[in-house]
Amino acid sequence: LLLRRGRRFVSDVVFVDGRLSQPIGYVNGSTAFFTMAFLAASVLASRREAPMFARAALLGAATVLLDLAVLSQSRAWLVFFPLGLLATFVLVPNRMRLLLTLLPVGVVTLLSLPTLLEVYRAFGAPGAVDAIADARDVVLLGGAVTAVLGGVGAWLDRRTELPASVGRRADRWLAVAGAALAVVGCVAALVAIGDPVARAADAWDEFESGYPSEFSGSHFTGGGLGD
Repeated sequence: LLLRRGRRFVSDVVFVDGRLSQPIGYVNGSTAFFTMAFLAASVLASRREAPMFARAALLGAATVLLDLAVLSQSRAWLVFFPLGLLATFVLVPNRMRLLLTLLPVGVVTLLSLPTLLEVYRAFGAPGAVDAIADARDVVLLGGAVTAVLGGVGAWLDRRTELPASVGRRADRWLAVAGAALAVVGCVAALVAIGDPVARAADAWDEFESGYPSEFSGSHFTGGGLGD
């Protein structure tokens, strides 16, 4: 439907300034929606007691949701997504199982990254629709691949039993490591931002000036943490 409706539909409704704005209609809102759903699907996919086919479907959905968040290209997401992921690891049980569950999602998304980022670079050019079609195919393929891997992982998980003491120690170490990384990440973010008032003013000026008519690189590499 997206491609059949043509460039105007893509530009004005689904992708705005080269960034995915739907289903919320606002880039940051859609990014938050995708991220929350991704975290929930990832945790559920890691649960051993969940049905095998449900775990497979949830892992595929988690990959699709993460890819869609990347397509939104929210700079604030680069800060808040790692913090949300670390908080998830600190708060949920069975952290080692969650880590192993997320590994294929991370690998597939990294492999898909060049195609996903190409949508922003191609926007406004004749090849924009083709770039969106390529991104769509990559998102669907990545979801299918991780769904298969999730099913295999769930099958192996049901047939592998680690000593309870090993699982508890791994969970404790991951919780400590996650908390330490969260602290380090916050400090690093403050150092990178420098003067938060000046950075906020720069981001607001950038927001008021609008987006360029020509796109290059990635929106992630822009200046402030606004949109």
